[in-house]
Amino acid sequence: MQSTLYANVKSTLGLLEALNYQSLEVVQSRLLCVFYEMGHGILPAASISLATCAKVARSMNLHKRSATPAVLEEERKRTWWMLLNLDRFLSVISGDPMLCTRDPNIDDTYPIDDGLWLQDLAGKVIRHIFDPTPDAAFQEQEAVQLERTLMALMPLLVEEELQFGNYCSAFGICTNAPFVLHDSMGRNGTGGSNDRALDAMEPLSIRITQFSLRLFGTGQDLNYGTFSPYVPLSLYQAAVVQLRLWKRSERSGAYWALTAKVLTV
Repeated sequence: MQSTLYANVKSTLGLLEALNYQSLEVVQSRLLCVFYEMGHGILPAASISLATCAKVARSMNLHKRSATPAVLEEERKRTWWMLLNLDRFLSVISGDPMLCTRDPNIDDTYPIDDGLWLQDLAGKVIRHIFDPTPDAAFQEQEAVQLERTLMALMPLLVEEELQFGNYCSAFGICTNAPFVLHDSMGRNGTGGSNDRALDAMEPLSIRITQFSLRLFGTGQDLNYGTFSPYVPLSLYQAAVVQLRLWKRSERSGAYWALTAKVLTV
């Protein structure tokens, strides 16, 4: 859906770029535009907008510490880390390992909101899947370690999102990453058979089902105007897992979980 407002915003951002006007507000506006494009499935435009946003943000040194007041400095850090999160989320869902932003190192400053730090895990998953090492044993060990770390975070993420709101950035990133990881492990054999990968994803798919019902209620109760674009892919992946489990064993529990998922979507 490309509305007149969207076209006007894109035109205005292009004009500001032509005039060489840069500000924190412009970077934030570009990020909102990326968010809109991602939520409406305009992924090529979202990737291009994100790449442009990353270049502008780096030219403004948002990735570096500055001498600005503490409140403004925190806003700069959160803007930069939101860019990193969007970059890794788009890479996960599009299967493109070419990131627009480098991974953070020990010298980088972190925002107070530690939920934004989780992009580093997504970055590790992206590198593991799309830029594997030739050492098969290391790849297998890394896959298992990433799986354990991501799954250990799930209960904390669920409770945090239920308590603090519907934005779900950390939840969306860290639930999509295990599905992509398990799919890769099933295809390349590092995680055993496809059935093993499916069984490993079953608890996560059930947890996502329960989370979505607790947070959003039924489909009739959902406000689609404020629905986070981080969530639909997680719901879809969970529904696919439940459908495969139902086809494999025809268990009623899996069937009813799938039914609840479809109703929620």
